[in-house]
Amino acid sequence: MPLRATGSAWLTRTRLRTAPGAPLGYLAGLRPLAACTLRDFHFTIGRAVRPPRRR
Repeated sequence: MPLRATGSAWLTRTRLRTAPGAPLGYLAGLRPLAACTLRDFHFTIGRAVRPPRRR
């Protein structure tokens, strides 16, 4: 099954907050090394189906 993803990646800032008892609690108090944002992101699974042409 074909996959297609398009978009522009941009570096961004973020904060990570989680409770110490949560499944990702081991990340509490840590700062992310890097973060990115995808702008104009489009993801297609399978063949893209185009609408029929109008005549």
